[in-house]
Amino acid sequence: MGRAAHSPPDQWTQIAAGCLAGGFVVLFTWLTLGGVHWDARLPVAFRGDALFYLAQSKATIAHGWWWTNPSIGAPLGYQGLAFAQNTNVDQAIVWIVGRFTRDVGLATNVAWLIMLGLSGATATWGLGRIGISRPGAIAAGVLFALTPFAIYRNIGHLNLVTYLIPFAATTALLLAATERDRLVHARDLAVPLGGCALLGFNYIYFAFFGAFLIGVGALIGAARTRSVVPLRLGALCLGVVITATSVNLIPNVMIWRTFGQPSGVQHAPAESEIYGLKIRHLITPTLGHWFPPFVAWVSRDSEAKALNENENQSARLGTVGAAAFLGLLAVIVFPASGGREQSRRMLHAAAALAVAIVLLGTTGGFGAVFSLLVSPEIRAYNRVSPFVAYFALVAVALWVDRHAARRGRWRAGLWPVLLIVGLADQKTAFIHVTSERPFIEREYRAAALIARELEAQLPDQAMVYQLPVRPYPFDPGVERMSAYDHFRPYLVTHRLRWSYPAMTRDQRRWERTVAQVDEAELARYLAGQGFSAILINRDGYPDGGRLVEQALRAAGATLMSSTDRFVSLDLRALPGASGSR
Repeated sequence: MGRAAHSPPDQWTQIAAGCLAGGFVVLFTWLTLGGVHWDARLPVAFRGDALFYLAQSKATIAHGWWWTNPSIGAPLGYQGLAFAQNTNVDQAIVWIVGRFTRDVGLATNVAWLIMLGLSGATATWGLGRIGISRPGAIAAGVLFALTPFAIYRNIGHLNLVTYLIPFAATTALLLAATERDRLVHARDLAVPLGGCALLGFNYIYFAFFGAFLIGVGALIGAARTRSVVPLRLGALCLGVVITATSVNLIPNVMIWRTFGQPSGVQHAPAESEIYGLKIRHLITPTLGHWFPPFVAWVSRDSEAKALNENENQSARLGTVGAAAFLGLLAVIVFPASGGREQSRRMLHAAAALAVAIVLLGTTGGFGAVFSLLVSPEIRAYNRVSPFVAYFALVAVALWVDRHAARRGRWRAGLWPVLLIVGLADQKTAFIHVTSERPFIEREYRAAALIARELEAQLPDQAMVYQLPVRPYPFDPGVERMSAYDHFRPYLVTHRLRWSYPAMTRDQRRWERTVAQVDEAELARYLAGQGFSAILINRDGYPDGGRLVEQALRAAGATLMSSTDRFVSLDLRALPGASGSR
C-alpha cells in the first residue's frame, strides 16, 4: 500500500503529533468551558443518564471498580454487572484519575477531558497511518475529537466518547484500500489490532459497528485485489474484536446466572426505528449556531416537529464534516479522478465505508433488519455518526493535502484556516454544555445541602431508605422527578448507604416485600431492617411529599432536616431499631 502500508511515519513522530493534537483538544475544551473560571468539581452534566455514569464512576473511585457497590442498593448492595454497561477501558481511565481525587464530579470531568484528548491523538495516528500529512492529521484529528456528537454526549453518555473508534475505522480503510501488488500484511495491523482489542473491552455499540466496518472493508479489499488476503486479515481483526467482546461479557453472564437480569432491559425490534440515524441530522447545523442562515435552518428544522426526535439529534457532523460527507456521496456517483493513485483508493474506500455505515444505521436500514432477525439489543443506531465523521474527515484531509501539494506556497496556511473554520463552527455545540451550568449548580447544591445534614447526624455506613420507590434501570420519571434522580444524594456523600436502586432478583423481591408493608408500619419495619433514616424527594409526589411525611412522623419517625427538595426522617429511636448495618 505504498507509504500507507509499508512506510508509515516514524513512530516517535506519530506519537508527538498525537500528543500535540490531544493536548490542543484538552486545552480548547478547558478554555471553552471557562478556563480558570470553570469549577471542574461540578460535573458537566447532572441529570438523566449522566447520573448513572457518575454513579458507575464513583463505584470505581470509592470501591476500586464498578462491578459491585455496597454503598447503594441497600441492604443487599449493588451488582453493577447485572446491567451490562461494560466500559472497562473508560473506567480504567476513571480509576487512574480517582487515585488523585475522590470527588466524583472532578474525577469524571478530568477523565472525560483525557478521553477527548485521546480521541484527537488516536484520530491523528489513524490519519497519519493512511498517509495524511502531519499538519492534516493533526488538524483533522482535532476536529474529529470535537465533533458535535462528542460534545453533546459528554459525560451524559460517558460510554460514547470516541477515542477508540479510529482503530477500527482505520483498520477498515487499510483493508479496503489495499493494493493488489502490495497487499496489507498482518504486521501492518499491529497497532490497529491492539486498538480493536480495547474496543472489544469497552462499550459494545462501538465494537459492533467497528466489527461491521472491518467486515465490509475486508470484502471491498478482496473484491478490488481478487485476493483472499484481505479476507484473512479481516477475519483476524474480527476475531480480536469478537473475542475481546465475548471475554468482556463473561462476568455479566455469571452475574445473571446468580442474581438474574434486571427487569425492563429487553428491547423490541421497533426501537431501532425510533433511535435510528437520520441523514437530516448529519448535515443539520448545531443548535445555537451564530451564523444567521444556520440559525434559520435550525429553527425551521425544529418547527417541523419531525417524529422520533430523540438522542438521534446529537448525530451532527459539523459544517466541515457535513460538507465532506456530501462530497463522499458525490464520489460514489462521480468517481474521483486526478491525484495520486493511493489517494484515490483511500478516498473511494472512505466513501464506500461511510455509505455502508449509514445504510446500517439509518432508520429502516440494515440495522433494523438485524434487530428484527438477529437481536434487538443494539437499538440506538444513530450512534454510528462518529464513524461517518471519521471517514468524512479522511476525505477532507485527502482533498486538502492534494490541493496543498499543488499550491506549495499556500500549503502552510490551508490547514490552519480549515481548523479555525471548523472549530468556530463546532464550538457552538458547547452551548449545550454551558447552558446547563445554572441547573447543575442548583441541583448539586440541593443534594449537597441535605447530604451534609445526614452525614453530620448519622454514623458511618448508616442506611438511608429513599422515597418514592422508583424502577430501575429504566425509569420514565414521576411528577417533577426525573430518571436516576435518587443517585444525586449518593454522589455527594462518602459515608452513607442508600436503598436505591434495586437491580437484582433478590433486591426486587425485598423491595416488593417493603411495598406490602402498611404505611403506618413502614417506619418501624425499616428500622427493624437496619435503616437509620428515610429521605423523601418532594419532587416525586404531587403534594410535595406532605402526606407520606405526616404518616411516617405519626408512626414515630422524627424530623432530621427539611429543604425545598428533600425531607429526612430519623428512625433510630423507634422500637426494634437495629441501627445501621
